[in-house]
Amino acid sequence: MDQNEVEKHAAKPRAEMRRKDYELTDPTAIKKLLADGDFGVLATAHEDQPYATPVNYIYIEADQAVYFHGARAGRTRANIALNPKVCFNVPQMGELVPGERSSNFGVEYQSVTVFGTVELVTDEDKIISVLLALMRKYFPEHVPGEDYPLPQADELKRTAVYRIDIEEWSAKEQ
Repeated sequence: MDQNEVEKHAAKPRAEMRRKDYELTDPTAIKKLLADGDFGVLATAHEDQPYATPVNYIYIEADQAVYFHGARAGRTRANIALNPKVCFNVPQMGELVPGERSSNFGVEYQSVTVFGTVELVTDEDKIISVLLALMRKYFPEHVPGEDYPLPQADELKRTAVYRIDIEEWSAKEQ
């Protein structure tokens, strides 16, 4: 790619897709992909270096936000404190597609990339509700208060809950 091509693509809006034929535009399908994804990859920046972290998460449509949890101290927390602009990707693997030649092999998949600003959640009731929602998503067969105790004060002191306010997204289906 020559410099003109680089500048042309760099000038495009962050959520604009090059391949319109692969673009997923149905908001219902995008929300479902966000809600049902197994995990997401959070991209932050450390100085001039991108930093990607896989995380468990939940999407709460009513809040137009993605929530995840992590440590109260560490690289992700530091990166967010220095630059709260993030992107968050949820991939969903599909079928492997064999071809007659190596260039014809492929993979069906869907993905959504969220662009937004992340912040630390400070309201204790919201923190507990997000942690319980994460448990329901990943461990639906376990009942809080029966199979495990509700989050305790010592756990809340070392656990951070973050909220990504979704500013825009782009989604792809191939």
